[in-house]
Amino acid sequence: MEERLILVRTKYDVATLCDYLRAADFVAVDTETTGLEHSAQIIGISIAAETTCAFYVILRSWNKVTNTLETLETIDVMAPFLDLLLTKRLIMHNAGFDCKMIRNNFKKDLMPSVHTDTVELAHLLDENRNVKLKALGTVEFGADSTIEQNIMKESIVENGGKCTKKHYELYKADADLIGKYGAKDALLTLKLFYLYIPQLFERGLDKFFYEDESMPLLKGPTYEMNTTGLKVDMKALEALKLDLRRNCDELRAEIMKHIMPHILEAYPGTTKKNVFNLGSNQQLAWLLFIKLNNNFQKLTVSGKALCKELGVKVPYKSGKHAKFIKAAQEKGLKPEKYIQVNAKALLHLAKKYKWVSKLLEYNRLETLLKNFVIGIEAKTQHGIIRPSFLQHGTTSGRYASRAPNFQNLPRDDKRIKACIVPRPGCV
Repeated sequence: MEERLILVRTKYDVATLCDYLRAADFVAVDTETTGLEHSAQIIGISIAAETTCAFYVILRSWNKVTNTLETLETIDVMAPFLDLLLTKRLIMHNAGFDCKMIRNNFKKDLMPSVHTDTVELAHLLDENRNVKLKALGTVEFGADSTIEQNIMKESIVENGGKCTKKHYELYKADADLIGKYGAKDALLTLKLFYLYIPQLFERGLDKFFYEDESMPLLKGPTYEMNTTGLKVDMKALEALKLDLRRNCDELRAEIMKHIMPHILEAYPGTTKKNVFNLGSNQQLAWLLFIKLNNNFQKLTVSGKALCKELGVKVPYKSGKHAKFIKAAQEKGLKPEKYIQVNAKALLHLAKKYKWVSKLLEYNRLETLLKNFVIGIEAKTQHGIIRPSFLQHGTTSGRYASRAPNFQNLPRDDKRIKACIVPRPGCV
């Protein structure tokens, strides 16, 4: 049966949609937003109460003439519309995000009415698969969205928006396109629900999912952790950032002093003299194993493939290293591109070179600075950071954490954890 995707633009249209929904039981809900951050605005809400018909309520639309996000009159009747949704059994794909966005934008919390999160449902039935909505749609229904996504990207660019991995300005696409795209997501969510529920009961996992763990955990602790967030001592974080930068600068200066005699000529990766990238695997490999003639420990995957092409054995023994380097150079290749400079190799060479020991410490502090301090600072808003805690992020039943990963804070350096502080009256 052909799918109907209906755009809702006026208060009257919202009232008509409410009349349609009054008799519905299960309702799929999805949101489209200006971003993933806590302060993002909802630009539209998708609704599906049957698997052949879905609606997209346009709340905000990009005006490419004025380069502004304009608000439609539909936003004025969101309170009664959301109150109606609270009386339904809601189906969502990644309910934590959609409920959080709705709560932030309209001060209405739909989580108590969420019946099923199809992310958690799909993960429980098969924890090894990709549980993203589009991926599940492709596997289960052959619903390839590649063409739609490409059309959406073209519209974003035409309207002056960015369309990169870091900056995907979906809200700048034509509202009609976003509407069709969003409505299909709601349809797909509902279809997955009706597909997976029989499987859940057949496998006897219904009590586990609805009563013992999956949904109670999602609607309780997981949702609270993701919405409440953690307080950051911004002054302490800034002081730590300055301290780490100073330490990194000092270490870098010491390292460069030691290696300067060896890098006076141009070397792989650059045409400039006296410029060395300590984070470049290729440049370090050139310095340590070509220039300084040390034995390397490991080749990259492409390096092993190159050995086969050159007709030489993978140099697991030190006597074979020079043969590999010579064979590569005779072919006009740069062997340093295929040599791995990992922590194990650096630890081995730290016994021989004092500067390599300093490089290991430099790498550790750089990781602290960039991945944690600057990463936390970038994600913190008004002194609060909200990392994502996911029940479906691993294949072992444990939580995962992203943006940033708060389950992977350094153990041996407590300075990062010291910047996360309790709110007044809490511990």
